[in-house]
Amino acid sequence: MNIKNIRAIMRKASEKMERTAADLKMGECGIVSALRGEPALLRRLIDLGITEGAPIVVRKAAPFGGPLEIEVRGSRLGIRREQARGILIRDFGKRGDKTFASK
Repeated sequence: MNIKNIRAIMRKASEKMERTAADLKMGECGIVSALRGEPALLRRLIDLGITEGAPIVVRKAAPFGGPLEIEVRGSRLGIRREQARGILIRDFGKRGDKTFASK
């Protein structure tokens, strides 16, 4: 196995790994797969409509690790990156990809 094969395998594996909402760039979207964190944080995220299976889109991202503006269920929300790290995302991509065209 050469270095190109190893890099290709690693790239495919990293594409399948779950990321958090804090990892998404502006314009990227995904499906919420799980929530993690303290009970108070989980309650807040659920109250905001961020639940398993909900599509999420990052609309704006403040520089230097500042807050994110996300869209969930038609509402735009501002959340801290620390809170966004508690939102696990699967099926991430750019808005307009086939996966997210209807969402």
